Amino acid sequence: MPFYTCQCQDCGRVFSVGLNSEKDLDKTQCPSCGSKKLVIVSPELLRTGGG
Repeated sequence: MPFYTCQCQDCGRVFSVGLNSEKDLDKTQCPSCGSKKLVIVSPELLRTGGG
């Protein structure tokens, strides 16, 4: 599951959230104010394993 950095348009909080796709953003709420007015600031790359 990719993680995205989001920003709340109401209170300005920036936070990371795991989403199956960007379309799932409308199901996400700001952890500070509960607003659903969110924008994706940037996707975060998660690296696992290695070698």
